[in-house]
Amino acid sequence: MRYRLLTRLTRSRFLSWLAGIALCVSVTGAAAQSGGASELRLTLYFWIAGIDGTVGASDSGGQVDSDFSGLLDNLEFSGYMLHADWRKDRWTVFGDWSHFNVTSSAPSPFGALYAGADARIKGGVGQIAAGYQVLGGIDSGVDAFTGLRYYNIEAEMTLQPGLAGARSLSGSSQWVDGIVGARWRGRLNRQWTFSVYGDVGGGGSKFSSQAAATANYEITWGSLAGGWRYLYVDYDSSGFKLDAALSGPFVGATVRF
Repeated sequence: MRYRLLTRLTRSRFLSWLAGIALCVSVTGAAAQSGGASELRLTLYFWIAGIDGTVGASDSGGQVDSDFSGLLDNLEFSGYMLHADWRKDRWTVFGDWSHFNVTSSAPSPFGALYAGADARIKGGVGQIAAGYQVLGGIDSGVDAFTGLRYYNIEAEMTLQPGLAGARSLSGSSQWVDGIVGARWRGRLNRQWTFSVYGDVGGGGSKFSSQAAATANYEITWGSLAGGWRYLYVDYDSSGFKLDAALSGPFVGATVRF
């Protein structure tokens, strides 16, 4: 029952976030009809990510922190991202929703008392931002942007039985960070384009940052994309701690309007 409720809530937030992105893009586009041509790109990415850092969760016995390392310990499908990007002249508005379900293992934080620790980080991260091209031209340039990033994340940890029996812990939280950053895009030739993205944030988190590098192969209706994405979060509140990075490769496809 709890799982079905969480699934419905996550789906509801996901649909609400997509509606917000679509509304923001539509309103901004309508407001700028008098200028030059605009372009809207919609992208679906699949992300293979791993955990590197400290995860903390709690039960009736208190909070337990454990260090997980090895970003690609278990190569498996672990998430997806839907991204919308609107551009007109030098202005851009973009947003996305990422859902992930990442697992990792670590040595026991209590020695022989437990045989080891397994962690699962799941949930969603959504963001929306507006930017302006400060350098470059049509095919290559740098955008500076600012926006908001929303987190809805749950951590589950299982301590494997050793001298003591198995122990299960969990924690979850929702929060919002303000973000600022820059994005560079460039063209190698008619088919190949590249982009590099970076931001830093804070507010709900003590600190957060995100970076991504993407290569795009242009085709008639859009492009095929691949690259690497890194998301770091330092957050600690009410028995839930995440001082870790989610990182790994992604592949996707873009439709251009």
